[in-house]
Amino acid sequence: MSADPPWWARAAVYQIYLRSFQDSDGDGVGDLDGARSRLPDLADLGIDTVWLSPVHPSPDRDFGYDVADYDDVAAVYGGTPALRRFVDVAHDLGLRVLLDGVFNHTSDQHAWFRSSRSQPDGPHGDWYHWHDGPHPPNNWASTFGGPAWTHDPTSGRLYLHSFAPEQPDLNWANPDVQQAIFDNLAHWFDFGIDGFRLDVFNNYAKHPQLADNPWRTDLLGRVARFIYPFLAQDHIHDRDRPELAHLLARMRAIADSADRPLVLVGETLDERFEYDRAATWCGPDRLHLAFHFRWLHTRWSAPDFHAAIRDQLAAFGGGLTPTWVLGNHDFPRLATRWGAGRHTDARMRLVPLLQLGLPGMAVVYQGDELGTPEARIPRKQIQDPPGKRFWPLYRGRDGCRTPMAWDAHPHGAFTTGTPWLPLHPDHPTRNVAVQRARPGSIWSTYRAMLHLRRTHPALVEGQVTLPLSPSAAVVTYLRHTSRQAVRVVANLSSKEVSWRLPRGEVATGTLLTTGFCASSARSITLGPYAGAVVEVDQP
Repeated sequence: MSADPPWWARAAVYQIYLRSFQDSDGDGVGDLDGARSRLPDLADLGIDTVWLSPVHPSPDRDFGYDVADYDDVAAVYGGTPALRRFVDVAHDLGLRVLLDGVFNHTSDQHAWFRSSRSQPDGPHGDWYHWHDGPHPPNNWASTFGGPAWTHDPTSGRLYLHSFAPEQPDLNWANPDVQQAIFDNLAHWFDFGIDGFRLDVFNNYAKHPQLADNPWRTDLLGRVARFIYPFLAQDHIHDRDRPELAHLLARMRAIADSADRPLVLVGETLDERFEYDRAATWCGPDRLHLAFHFRWLHTRWSAPDFHAAIRDQLAAFGGGLTPTWVLGNHDFPRLATRWGAGRHTDARMRLVPLLQLGLPGMAVVYQGDELGTPEARIPRKQIQDPPGKRFWPLYRGRDGCRTPMAWDAHPHGAFTTGTPWLPLHPDHPTRNVAVQRARPGSIWSTYRAMLHLRRTHPALVEGQVTLPLSPSAAVVTYLRHTSRQAVRVVANLSSKEVSWRLPRGEVATGTLLTTGFCASSARSITLGPYAGAVVEVDQP
């Protein structure tokens, strides 16, 4: 008999954006003790793993993604003792905990960078990418706009930053940098952390001679070159470098040497959303898994959803594990991207059927289980650096980072003080307490689907089979083992659809429905934006 798959190969992960999850002390900022108090709610929902946004001390120029000390926990979140309490309670509830590992860059306030800029020949002099000339050594562009090189008035030199100027890139070619990060991984694993989500991991290694990136020649490239150069380049020299393989192998060896199964899951920086790119960096001597964001850029369409599922399953064949990420703290809210006015809730009830029935790791971003919409933040309240820089063309990421609404109390019971961002306007009616009490709500559908995912062999370990050709309205797939077969069927259209089961299949029971569904042994009638999970017999 084959061994059971590792826990991470079928994990249901809940992303906690810590600043906005639950505040315990009234300062308006979410913290670890607040999040700890809500862990029973997540366990009841059916989550088995939580991923925390960065917890380390930070000047918060990019809200934690500019780390000032990898070995400590920020005071605003409660410090290291609060993380200890959080991890202990999570483990008591059977939940695993992932930290956000931001290792491509640090804050410019990190002691390493301060030492590097002030002592070029000192112990940290080569821990970052410096250039002594008056002009950048290449054409690399920052993801946050403008060139990726900034003049440092303290040293008189230029330094590289793939993101904000306050986020200088580490020089991963330096063995001392590598060892410092590897030691930090081991430290947190010893602490009890169960894994890391590695922020923009495929950006670590850079071309040894810092060669220019080629300019794209398609229409988007030609236009973006004068507006947003980052999108105008093929990032072949500052991303996905062959040197990365050795670094990932070292990190994987650290995880695999522990006395319990740990996981490394990478966030793939890839504006072209090519599944093969993420899969390249997964395997026995690389990452366990890699997040990919094509779903976040897929429109509400049965053929498009079918293609997104098909292509990821194909890319992650051969023993690799796919991940299904539909929302996060960097993209507009799921309910706003895929909503349709009065039909938004019906559409959002289809999402857990489509996502949570698939094999691999599924990731739910906080609030998506409520259908939380994107909030429109007034200009004077915008916190996000790109939002401030590019307003009004781009309003930043604050709209998807608004505080969690737990009930109808002021500020949704997120805080007793003034929240760091305003809540979404309909939080008095769109909150956990309201939806928890309502059978058939979006929250209740997530809970029911997460239960099926844990308890039905076909959804736990079954193979997946897609139709060869997509339907214009229906997305469907079959999960099957030798003992059980379960079919997921979702009508993405605004019209009623009568759908016949494939030849030889016979429906034997309905496990879950959303919206109007009527079924016989051979066919299912689905109302607009309705779905069903049915058990079937196969020939």
